[in-house]
Amino acid sequence: MKPLGNHAPLLCLLCIAATGLAQLRNPNASANQNEDSNVVSRTERLDRDTNRTNVYTKIKTYRDGVLLKDYNELDKGKDGLIDVKGTRIYQSGEVVLMESWDAKSKTTTRTFSQAGRAVVSEIDTNSDGIADWILFHDKDELVSFAVQRLPDGKLQPADRATISEMQRGSQLGSKFMDHLLDGIRK
Repeated sequence: MKPLGNHAPLLCLLCIAATGLAQLRNPNASANQNEDSNVVSRTERLDRDTNRTNVYTKIKTYRDGVLLKDYNELDKGKDGLIDVKGTRIYQSGEVVLMESWDAKSKTTTRTFSQAGRAVVSEIDTNSDGIADWILFHDKDELVSFAVQRLPDGKLQPADRATISEMQRGSQLGSKFMDHLLDGIRK
């Protein structure tokens, strides 16, 4: 197996993308509204492990009672700086795009879906708006093909070993998120 080299953090990024895949499976995509509106909620919770207060902000945008956009952000430590943020875009009640950003890694992931299943994901490792990796998903949402953008801007298909590594990371991330979400749903 060929090592990922300076792309070792890719497995971690795939776990982030798997978060989006798990959330795509069970969205709450309707509301009882009669006009365009935003619903904003802000929650503060003490993290007993770090003894810091985390601030969660959620903004849901509805049109004619149907959810169009769901935005979430987390400020760890209540310092006014956003640590993690995510957006889901809906069409006809189905998630069509999920985007997440992490302040620590400066990574943006975007997952495009159709009929509730991931089709393509982009990983932008420096949040410059240009994907460094483009991942194509099969019917089981595993990475079936991947393309890497090289420093000179050219695209290069990933080799089989890299794709296998991505699939393994994606499966682990998906299982982890399913386990986490099961704990939240109870």
